[in-house]
Amino acid sequence: MSKITIHKMKNILLVFLSIGLIITGFLLYQEREENNNQYKLFLNKFYDNVNLTLSYMENDEYTELEEGSLTKYMTELGMRLEKTNMTLEAGRSFVSRDIPMNKFTFFTLPVHQFAENGELTAEEMRYLEFLEEKLTSIQSQLYSEDTGQENPNISVEEFGEIIALAVQDRDYRQVYPDMVN
Repeated sequence: MSKITIHKMKNILLVFLSIGLIITGFLLYQEREENNNQYKLFLNKFYDNVNLTLSYMENDEYTELEEGSLTKYMTELGMRLEKTNMTLEAGRSFVSRDIPMNKFTFFTLPVHQFAENGELTAEEMRYLEFLEEKLTSIQSQLYSEDTGQENPNISVEEFGEIIALAVQDRDYRQVYPDMVN
């Protein structure tokens, strides 16, 4: 009789362990799907910020603006760059630690303080061109012909490589030493 009781207990234990394993597997699957959704939302928001910043910069209006308008333009550009940088930081904090944070991203120099004397210096113009080049590189690597915007199939690792490559080929401190405080 004790063998039957032990056998029944083993079966009951196996049933509970199986149910527990199924529930755990389902919860892990849900968590993975939620993480993927969060990453896709982050990628969409980041791409949107880069795209909006580039659209603002591509007009090249800042080369022909007068003092007051140029100051407003640079302030707005600074806010857009800061928003892009904050999105990247939020992605690293809340989505994945694999999203890189570099010294130079999108808000290294205080662009909103450019043109304090009413016009852009040659160094400031070069920095804006450099920044536009970097943002364009990121945008083009994230772009998908299929969706007409960001590629949702880019992994976190690929995203990290895109960001790292966009900022590593020449550090702004080496290119523009006069602008570093």
